[in-house]
Amino acid sequence: MNVLSLSLDNGAVAFVSLSAASTAIAIGEDVLSFDLTGRPYAVVRGGRTWRRGLDGGWRPSVDSERLLVWVHGAVHRLERRARALPPSAERADLVARLEAFLALTPALLDDDARRFGEIYTPIGVLPPDQYLARVVQVTHGCSWNRCTFCSLYAHTPFRIKTAEELAEHVDAVAAFLGSGLYLRRSVFLGDANALCIPHDRLVELLRVVVDRFPVVARHLSLPERVAWFDDHPAGVSGLYSFLDVWTGARKTPAMWSEYAALGLRRVYVGLESGDPDLLQWLEKPSDVEAVADVTAALHGAGVSVGIIVLVGAGGARFAESHVSRTTDLLRRLGLTGDDLVYLSEILAPPDLEYARRSSRDGVLALAPDECARQARRIVQAVRTPGSAHAPRVVKYDLRRLVY
Repeated sequence: MNVLSLSLDNGAVAFVSLSAASTAIAIGEDVLSFDLTGRPYAVVRGGRTWRRGLDGGWRPSVDSERLLVWVHGAVHRLERRARALPPSAERADLVARLEAFLALTPALLDDDARRFGEIYTPIGVLPPDQYLARVVQVTHGCSWNRCTFCSLYAHTPFRIKTAEELAEHVDAVAAFLGSGLYLRRSVFLGDANALCIPHDRLVELLRVVVDRFPVVARHLSLPERVAWFDDHPAGVSGLYSFLDVWTGARKTPAMWSEYAALGLRRVYVGLESGDPDLLQWLEKPSDVEAVADVTAALHGAGVSVGIIVLVGAGGARFAESHVSRTTDLLRRLGLTGDDLVYLSEILAPPDLEYARRSSRDGVLALAPDECARQARRIVQAVRTPGSAHAPRVVKYDLRRLVY
């Protein structure tokens, strides 16, 4: 990575980081980040941060035209200064990157977002650590699609792609991302639960993916990994996907080992709660006791887990049993520093079945401070004081999805 400093005409100093995957420009406390195609993906200005998805959306919402006018002006000033530098490989690289960004006018960015919509059906949810993944939609929709707290795929019939369809899709994704592939070094298998696919068919589809996006071997040293990625520009660190417990319970340890050999590195398990009564009320068909078996099978195959817990689910009626049974279960899972625990606060807009059922059954929502206490109790349950091997606990807000 090269870091350059340039004095601008207005007296400000710009620091430019040129990595193998992206460009970051810092002027004072303002920062712009874009990939090698020139697509912006993050802007920090005036103490606020915005992220732009490939779908053209900004989170949080912003007057994107006004923001881009400011950004383009700053980059134009930087480009003029860069062109005045003595000829060098660094200068040529910097100018080429700045030109790539400036070439993407608002009209071209809108066209880019339109192309994205031709390749993908709407992406309803991703784990936060996969917002910069290469999403490959092996399936469309959700195989269950009846949980009372979720309507993300309510109007998307569940369907598994054929191998031929998937190959065309992956090729389209690669062509669309172009040199932006270098920023996105993992593959997320969408949509809601791609791992529900029967074993032989899933293996066939995973091979389609890794044939185009090969996965680096886990045993390589850091220098060897760097050399491998140099030799495999489309390579990735691994495959990632959601997993429902009842799906995982149908897979054998040998199956998980086969997926791991193909590149599966982490699965995200929608536990929601360790309380069977609450799960039944949520219409989540999960066998709580099977969670430990599924987690053990995944760990045995060398696959880490991301356990998702719904904070505040079931309101006051289920509050104590939700926390006590969930924390009891989490302690039994043998989670390590390679694993994640996601705390996702329940969202209950009035159009959801969850809200209607809460009203019907007199289930009162928890106040924000009560939800915070629930979260703290769960954190305490999975973090062993003084241990460097406890799982990371991460807040998961579905409203912040950026892709």
